Amino acid sequence: MENALKYSRKIFSNKFDLVNDKNENIGYLIFQRFNNNVTSNIYKKNLTFKKNGFWSKKFELYDNDENNKIAEIEFSNWKQKGFINFQNGEKYILSTKGFWNRKWVLDGESSGKITFSQRNIFSEEGEIYIENLNKDLSYLLSVIGLFIIYTLKRRAAIAAAG
Repeated sequence: MENALKYSRKIFSNKFDLVNDKNENIGYLIFQRFNNNVTSNIYKKNLTFKKNGFWSKKFELYDNDENNKIAEIEFSNWKQKGFINFQNGEKYILSTKGFWNRKWVLDGESSGKITFSQRNIFSEEGEIYIENLNKDLSYLLSVIGLFIIYTLKRRAAIAAAG
């Protein structure tokens, strides 16, 4: 089974919107302007990504409704990769496929896969293709994947400017 989602961010906005194939809004991801925390709502689940410390390359993902940590996310120092470790032991890796970082693939221990495809290098919109994952997990992994992709892009932009 393959599903498709779309994501977009308007110019000068810090908010990504996610819609399903029926063009229904299913959630958002907001990068806070003056701190490293990121908030999200995906399919009526409120989430917060919190950085582990100023120099840390790790974030923790919290379910605000249940008030518990559900995953840790770690970024590679040398490659465009993110590692997702859920509290239940499931692990996923998101990595770029392609020279311009327009295509990303999230693979895990399950048979499912999520592909993120940016429309072009100048836009902040694209499609998310989901294969063989249940709806709740696929939506959660989609928002985590977007978080990882745009956190890595922000880090690269900061490094290039510095």
